[in-house]
Amino acid sequence: MSDSEPFEGERRLAAIMFTDMVGFTTLTQRNEVLALELLDEQRRLIRSVLTKYRGREVDMIGDGFLLEFASSLEAMRCAVEIQSVLKHINAKRSEEKRIWIRIGIHLGDIVHNGTKVAGDAVNVASRIEEATKQFGTPLLASESVLSAAHELNRWKVVTIEPLRGRAEAIRILAPALSTASAQLDA
Repeated sequence: MSDSEPFEGERRLAAIMFTDMVGFTTLTQRNEVLALELLDEQRRLIRSVLTKYRGREVDMIGDGFLLEFASSLEAMRCAVEIQSVLKHINAKRSEEKRIWIRIGIHLGDIVHNGTKVAGDAVNVASRIEEATKQFGTPLLASESVLSAAHELNRWKVVTIEPLRGRAEAIRILAPALSTASAQLDA
């Protein structure tokens, strides 16, 4: 598919997850060899957990992933396990060698074309991941994904407002009990 062709395909409901490695750009400037080692480790970790929860890697964008799940519950469990594993690994490491990941998840209609996905739900998931920095939490999810996963009672609302580039407000939630103790102001 070329850039001039329209993006057409099968429309379906999916849980979309975006991840971003905290501080990667800064670390790359300071110690590129270490940054790339941690990036490889992060990739292996996410891919191993992703398989367990039947997620699909749509794309790797720099130090982040775009992931798709047929199940909201599987997406939520995957995100929580990623954060839990990182918390355990990081507890044994020096500050410089810790891997922190921000995660945003949303449920909505996507357009699936071969191996690619597009649509409003993809954009919203990306904006939710961006919001993790603003709210200082490693994991945020939309009300739609949590409601579908029957997980609303374990999460707290952090904002009800439009995300960047969107007119309508969306309810965004964070785990009631933090799944990671990362300082996410990087």
